[in-house]
Amino acid sequence: MINFFTETEFTINEDEFNSWLLSVIASEDKNLGELLAEPHREYLTTIKPFFEDVKAISHVTGGGLYKNLPRVFNSNLQARINKKSWEIPNLFKFIYQKGNIDEKEM
Repeated sequence: MINFFTETEFTINEDEFNSWLLSVIASEDKNLGELLAEPHREYLTTIKPFFEDVKAISHVTGGGLYKNLPRVFNSNLQARINKKSWEIPNLFKFIYQKGNIDEKEM
């Protein structure tokens, strides 16, 4: 979350940033500051069994899927993303709304 925390810090109005860190996020047991300070999840154990079938992996941070997917595709490939195929975590909804971040960046 460090990359996301840094991007968030510059996106949110500096005067409001400290008070926002104490904001309660819907359906979460922790406030925004506590959630942003959590270490990222370890995914290697989950994805390692699929390495033989995988041609490319991207750890998406800044730029979101919009900027990162083309990095692993050749010129003959494109992606169709169904935004309704997964639930957006409340933390991301909060930052998207309060931080006035472009949807493509999320």
